[in-house]
Amino acid sequence: MRITIVGRGPSWKECSFETDELWGTVTCLVVPGLADKKFTKVFYFDDANAPGNKEGLVIAKERGIPIYSLQDDTERYPLRDVIRDCKSSCFLNSISYMLAYAIHLKYDKIFLYGIDQGPSWELQQGKPHICFWLGLALGRDIEVIMGRGSLRWAYNIGEKPPSEAEAVEVCEVLCASV
Repeated sequence: MRITIVGRGPSWKECSFETDELWGTVTCLVVPGLADKKFTKVFYFDDANAPGNKEGLVIAKERGIPIYSLQDDTERYPLRDVIRDCKSSCFLNSISYMLAYAIHLKYDKIFLYGIDQGPSWELQQGKPHICFWLGLALGRDIEVIMGRGSLRWAYNIGEKPPSEAEAVEVCEVLCASV
C-alpha cells in the first residue's frame, strides 16, 4: 500500500495525489490549492487554537475526514502501540507522528511532499525527528520518495544563522574522556 504525507511547504505542488491514502496536517485544509484535495486522514498535535488549526478542524469535521491527535475529541492516535512497535518515542512535530504511524501500519511506500521544514527555525528543529523516522522506514524496507524541496537543509544562504544554530566549540578535555 502507498501513502502520501503532505505538508504546507511549497514542494506540495509537485505531488500528483495519486495514492491509496493521503494524510496531512489539519492546517493543509486551509491552504489554497491544497484544501480541496481528498485527504483520508488529518493530524494535529498542537493547541487547537494555533494558527490554522481551528479552521482546519472545522473543515475536517464538515467533510467527515478522520482527525488523529492525542486530544479526547478526535480519533485517538495510538501512541503506546506505535512506541511499542517502533521502539522509539522520537516525536516533535505532526509529521514525525504521521511517519511513525505509517511505519506502524506497515505501508510499503511513503511519498513526502510539502515537508520543506524551513525557513523558520521552529520548522528546522523538526528535521532530526523526521529524519529519524525516515531512517527507521528505510531500515524496515519501506520505500521513501520525497519531493525535491522536502527537507531542504539550506535556507537563508549568506545570512548569519540564528544563535541557536551556531556551532558549539569542542571541548578537548571532554572529548578526550569519551
